[in-house]
Amino acid sequence: MIFNYLYQEKLFKNKRVIDYFKDSNETKKIKFSLNIPILFLSNIKKFFLGTFKYFFELILGFNFFLETFKKRNSEKKNKCIILDDGCSLNKLRKKNMKKFQDDGNKIFAINYWNENKKYNKIIPNYLILSDPKIFKSKVDLKNLNLYKRKNNLLRYINTNPGIILIIPSNFLKYAKKKIKNTILTFSDSELDFMNIFTNPFFPRGYFSVPVVNALSVAKWLNFKKIFLLGIDNTFFRYLFSDKKNRILYLNIKYYKKTSLINYSNYFESTFDYFIYHIKIFRSFETLSKSKNIFNLDEYSLTSFFKKKKVSEINK
Repeated sequence: MIFNYLYQEKLFKNKRVIDYFKDSNETKKIKFSLNIPILFLSNIKKFFLGTFKYFFELILGFNFFLETFKKRNSEKKNKCIILDDGCSLNKLRKKNMKKFQDDGNKIFAINYWNENKKYNKIIPNYLILSDPKIFKSKVDLKNLNLYKRKNNLLRYINTNPGIILIIPSNFLKYAKKKIKNTILTFSDSELDFMNIFTNPFFPRGYFSVPVVNALSVAKWLNFKKIFLLGIDNTFFRYLFSDKKNRILYLNIKYYKKTSLINYSNYFESTFDYFIYHIKIFRSFETLSKSKNIFNLDEYSLTSFFKKKKVSEINK
């Protein structure tokens, strides 16, 4: 369903507004500029900082990068499906997911998969953890509920030692103290303005979002087919503003009640909101060169991958 702005008041009625990042230590708003001198200086700064950080990543996370390197082409006989939390995930039945996995294929899940009440009986083969709040200590968290949420996730991981974790290199120090599972890693140094590096061992030539990072690793493991579901990328369909000029997003997830997210304390303006999400689309384009990647949501705004029906994953 596409929401017309005329129905905005009806949509917003009785919906709780949640301030994005209110429960974290983030204070600086995201602000972009199209001014050429500012862009040039920003990219020069990003290049030197990214390169400097990259060499430290290689030194401090050498064993994990080596483990990831050894996994190259290790899944070339199998298919995989990468699951995000968009509402299109409802298209996938549990029995089809179970059959897919029983046939030797692999499931990638994102962050707090343990909270998924519909599919919680399905244990993913790979779990990518990229939410910085997962790796903060108790004193860093203003919200006790977030601390409990993180502990529930860590408990779930340690209860399922067969899950292979995919973690950015800057979180490895914390993760190896808390987790006994096999860990693969990827460089989280950012050179996204170059759009050339797409494997886990070089600074990111793409914007860092969990599904894009998972896709980079899946390509490295060389699955014969990679399916994507739940990456609806409906950021532009459900964006609104109100009389206070707040940037409001109607958050529709497959597993929780629809809510309104107030991004006004995260983005300087709607311009910055759009640029941020355009960079996500550009990231999918950067990783779309392979012909074996398929989007299972026919209405997804991500148009870089050939679209297939969910029923085709087990064929």
